Amino acid sequence: MSSSPVPASATPTNDGSRAGYLREQRERHGRRAIAALPVEHPREFATALGRVTVELWGPPGIAVGQSQAWLPSFSCPLARNALEWILRGRVAEVADLLVVPHTCDSLQALAAQVIDLGAGDVPAVTFYHPRNDDPLLRATFVRDELARFRTALERRLGPIADEALSGAVALHRESDRLARRLLDEGPREGLGEAERYGLLRRREWTWVEDQIAALGAALDRPAVPPGSRRGVPILLSGIVPEPPGLLDALADSGLRVAADDLAGLGRRIPERLPPPTGDPIQDLAARYESLAPCSTRTGHLERRIDHVVSRARAAGVRGALFVVISRCEPELFDLPQLREALRGAGIPSAVIETELEASLPGSLRTRIEAFAESVTGGDGPTAFPAAAPLRDPASLRGIPLRVSTPSTFRKAHHLLEARLAGPAVLAVQSFRRLRKLGRKPPPAPFGPPLRASVALRGILEQYYLEGRTADGARPVAWVTSGAPVEILRPLGYYVAYPENHAAICAARKKAQGLCEAAEQEGYSRNLCSYARTDFGMVISGRTPVGRVPRPDLLVTCTNICQTVAGWYRVLSRRLGVPLVVIDTPFLQGGLQPHHVRYVRRQIEDFAAVAERVAGRTLSMNRLDETVGLAQEASMLWGECLEMGRRRPAPWFGIEAFLYMAPMVILRGTDVPIRFYRALLAELRERVGRGVAGVEGERIRLLWDNLPVWSELRRMSELLGRYRANFVAATYTHAWSDCADLLQPGDPFESAARTYASVLLNRDLATRARELADIGRRFGADGAVFHADRSCKPYSLGQHGLRERLAARHGLPGLVVEMDHSDPRDVAGEASANRMEAFLEGLGGVGES
Repeated sequence: MSSSPVPASATPTNDGSRAGYLREQRERHGRRAIAALPVEHPREFATALGRVTVELWGPPGIAVGQSQAWLPSFSCPLARNALEWILRGRVAEVADLLVVPHTCDSLQALAAQVIDLGAGDVPAVTFYHPRNDDPLLRATFVRDELARFRTALERRLGPIADEALSGAVALHRESDRLARRLLDEGPREGLGEAERYGLLRRREWTWVEDQIAALGAALDRPAVPPGSRRGVPILLSGIVPEPPGLLDALADSGLRVAADDLAGLGRRIPERLPPPTGDPIQDLAARYESLAPCSTRTGHLERRIDHVVSRARAAGVRGALFVVISRCEPELFDLPQLREALRGAGIPSAVIETELEASLPGSLRTRIEAFAESVTGGDGPTAFPAAAPLRDPASLRGIPLRVSTPSTFRKAHHLLEARLAGPAVLAVQSFRRLRKLGRKPPPAPFGPPLRASVALRGILEQYYLEGRTADGARPVAWVTSGAPVEILRPLGYYVAYPENHAAICAARKKAQGLCEAAEQEGYSRNLCSYARTDFGMVISGRTPVGRVPRPDLLVTCTNICQTVAGWYRVLSRRLGVPLVVIDTPFLQGGLQPHHVRYVRRQIEDFAAVAERVAGRTLSMNRLDETVGLAQEASMLWGECLEMGRRRPAPWFGIEAFLYMAPMVILRGTDVPIRFYRALLAELRERVGRGVAGVEGERIRLLWDNLPVWSELRRMSELLGRYRANFVAATYTHAWSDCADLLQPGDPFESAARTYASVLLNRDLATRARELADIGRRFGADGAVFHADRSCKPYSLGQHGLRERLAARHGLPGLVVEMDHSDPRDVAGEASANRMEAFLEGLGGVGES
């Protein structure tokens, strides 16, 4: 494993230099390359195979061309640039394989496009970063994932000998040790700041022994004495120190990086490693656990804040600069909390957001200069206030568990309002609405309103009425839509769904104001609009449903997106409420045994926490009963959706987005079962009488993604003019998709398999098959793909899915970019024009 060292003075950062080095490795040493996406991945396997790892951080400034046909405009710049290089064939020129760590929804979608949809001509494998906060559970999963990753590499590139892997682990430990020294010990004589960082970043694309030689040569230079170091010390945070020229701009402004919190550097170089065990997999797992907290991996917010503030204090910095890649959700969720903690420690901060430009734009240089002026004033080091005591690390997620202890008065009030007086008033209102239902004919060409619409309104009013007085009367949990709510029902929880509440806010034109309230507190407009709506509600207290009860417990499940982990960690810190994260590994290639073990253990832990907070014991008989109720409701909902196969469809497809609400918010109770039985009977009755959702139905459409809640009326009117109907939607079908997996008898096992297998947690090959199957069974004439700015897992990949659906199944498709909640990102007129052109292309003729 020997080769000539790379001189420490060589610090090029452009792709040509990387390509030249890799050519030399191939021609002189016979070493091919493995390409990799950021942030952290086990490079030791590539070394054991005799391969050089080259990381695709961009490179910055690439002219975007081919990737535009695969990605929407709101895609992550890092993923966009990497895909551009893949599509141009530049990666395949030097690498036999692409490694994509699942650090975020954007890279997850990028991997799926390469693997499932043939984006580029290089094969790819993935490595999943666990998001659960339990170190023992996480360590077990990492060992299993390392073993799976090794097998995947061996299938592509040949066997990896244990001896070779142990040797590679030892070499990378030495490279880590030297890199940590060079990073922490600061400037060296004759080695500028840009050169020092350039040398550290050569670890991204050079052979490990060349790294060791170059780092050792740099460390042989004398360190610059602390008293002779020029520039005001700052902490630098973000993903990578880009665009080019960033470090020079800092130096020109009189700033010096004294503490590094970059995901691509400081956070992935261990500060200390446990002694080697002789087992390379165990040693790699131990290294993983020793890394600094990072938003792109575990994301534990309390530990991350503690780490950043501690490093800033230790380095005596006068300020902190966050260089954030635009639309990088993991970083953007943490940002306001980190800045608040630093401000509390007397450390000012600033944020610059970059698109990974080819050079540092003048606007960013101006912001750096203004930041420098704000931190260079005054004499001597910053006087820090005393550190706030850390929360008890032994408690769940850093926040102590508190047993929900309902008061007699609150219980009585809740019983009177939510169970006696309130339902009586709502029943009278429902009776009156039902009498009025058929008096006013619907606007042409829509069929008569469903009687079930009255029942639906009553169910939603009763649900939110119960919530108004729930806290203090019974335990309350806020959960994500894809969480295993069946655990909570037998324990008596009132379950609130912030996503459903955000959808109601959007439909009632309240979302924009709530999003703006969150943005005023530092939350980026590039974050999910559901999350911003929720933050705005928490910040302002405004809600169109009267009142949302304060939670005793937060529960999030990553099977719908990684966004929810960042979202709920913010809620946990802001509300001081314990959080359970149920992490479901993305099923690229199918569900694996270690996935099931990992998810099951988390659900079992969740049940134990829910018991402690509720102060009750979970009855397995009640749990089985609840699982059975959830399964029955899911199957009935599926039968309702199947009625859309009739010609004409007996209901207007946009209505299904509303009628799915009981399945989401009351799953595991008998309410959705009674509701969907009645709805199914009514739909069958309409079929028998020949009643159509759209009279004279001409065009049958398939919808992919969440609805645009603020545009339901406009879209309905447009479809009506063309006698078109959305007869099926992947979003509504997702709530019946896994009904067969949810089985009583072994509720934890079935919940693990069910909740790991939801649509958005499966690869694009599965989604392509489902789209084709739904389109065929429902007789769709075309498909509309909503590229939703706020839902990257659903949206990144739709362009490729549209092309596959058209090429293989003859089903034309349209992609429209909008947002499910924030009307500022809808562009309704432009989207409507595109929809009209698409419908006319399908043979539709608009009616006035």
